[in-house]
Amino acid sequence: MQRSIVILIIVSGFFQTDEVAAWGRDAHRIVGNIAMSQIDETARQKLTSLLGKTDRRTIGNACNWPDQVRSLPEYEHALPWHYVNLPRWDKHYSRQRDCPDGNCAPEALKRFSARLADERLPRDQRIEAFNWICHLTADLHQPLHSGYADDRGGNEVEVNYRGRSQNLHSLWDTRLIRSNRPSWRRYSNRLIDELAPPENTSWSVEEVNHWTEEAHRLVQQLVYPKSAEIKSPYVSKAMPVIDRQLSLAGIRMARILNAVLGDGKLVTGNRASQ
Repeated sequence: MQRSIVILIIVSGFFQTDEVAAWGRDAHRIVGNIAMSQIDETARQKLTSLLGKTDRRTIGNACNWPDQVRSLPEYEHALPWHYVNLPRWDKHYSRQRDCPDGNCAPEALKRFSARLADERLPRDQRIEAFNWICHLTADLHQPLHSGYADDRGGNEVEVNYRGRSQNLHSLWDTRLIRSNRPSWRRYSNRLIDELAPPENTSWSVEEVNHWTEEAHRLVQQLVYPKSAEIKSPYVSKAMPVIDRQLSLAGIRMARILNAVLGDGKLVTGNRASQ
């Protein structure tokens, strides 16, 4: 099956999998839903023209698409795009040190933002760019996607929550959300209701570096529990952070879309972090 056909089928919702490999499927749907509530009318019209429609199902499938194809041989090269590793001792992201080949989440997000903006590209390539923008913006706001290489972003840290053993990464990806929040639709609607009215502000590609550093600081300061047993005080601190990160991801995704498709302003600048 040709790559373009695969992309369109998945966006249309005919390809499904229960595999969880990043922020859980619900979290990616929530981020996409929040973003759709924040984009301007010009961006919405262009996105509808590109995707065919922008209902919750379409956006949810698009935002989860990069996880759904990660097991396909032709997307093996994209596995490093879902995360970036920063040192335990540093608070700052360095392109030269942390992502010299450009194969990491922040640099991939920058590339796909440029591709979505390029109307000369074929439609299937721009659809794929949108899918990655939604997915990677969410991934960069899951703190452990900007974690440490030595434990694979918490994948090698075992914890126990409500009688179930799992790794710390999957706890943050899925378990905390599904155990402590209602359905993803109600969850996203609540987060949207709590947002301030959207502002038509400019977006700079350099901001992606700062989002990465924000998430990494959460890893350094909050994410790692003091013991393997996850108890209510930890959950009480973690859930407001998850709420905030999902909301920020949706707002920031909307700002990207408004900048590259809508009435916002795109500030390119120097993409390489020092």
